[in-house]
Amino acid sequence: MLEASFASSLTGTVRPNSVSTRRLDIRLWIWTIAVLLPGLPLAGIGQQVGRISKDQVLAVLKSIDAGERDKNATAIVANIATNAVLTSTIDENGHKDLQRYDGAEYKRILEISLKEPGPVTVKRSHVAIEVWADGKTARATSIIVEDYQFEGKMKHGVTQESATFELIQGKVLVTKMDSLVTVK
Repeated sequence: MLEASFASSLTGTVRPNSVSTRRLDIRLWIWTIAVLLPGLPLAGIGQQVGRISKDQVLAVLKSIDAGERDKNATAIVANIATNAVLTSTIDENGHKDLQRYDGAEYKRILEISLKEPGPVTVKRSHVAIEVWADGKTARATSIIVEDYQFEGKMKHGVTQESATFELIQGKVLVTKMDSLVTVK
C-alpha cells in the first residue's frame, strides 16, 4: 500500500500490472541504487566506474617524485593528463617568473631540464589529500624540497604545490597543478 501511494504521488493513478507501473518500478529501482548505494557503478547511465582513493593519489605523487629522482620525464608525464594545466610561479632571488604548460609542453620542458648532470633529491612533506564527494576528483597539497644542478650550479628549491586529480578512463591523473617555487 505504501508503494502504491508513493507511486501515485509520482505518476498519478497506478493500475496494477500496467506499463506505467512497470516503468515506475524501474525508476524506483534506479533511484534506490543511485541514492542508497552511491559507490555502486551504474553502467549504461553515463557514469564512470570507480572512485579515487587517498592511497591512489599518494601513489601518483610518489611516482612523480621517483620519476624526478630518476630523471625520467616519461615516468613523470605518465601521471599527468595531456590536457592538464600546470602553472608555476618561480621566485629566484626576488625575481618572479610565471610559467604555464599543458601536459605535452611540460614533458618537453622536463626532458630538457632533466638532462642536467648531477643527482636530484626530492623530499615531499605536509601532504594533505581531499577526495571530493563525487569520488572522481581529488586535491592534494604538499611541500617539496629539491636539490638539483641547473646550468652548472647547485640549486635548492622549496615548492608549495596544489594538484587536482581526476579519474580518467579508470586512471588517476593530474589535471591541474599550481605551484610556488622558491629557488636559492
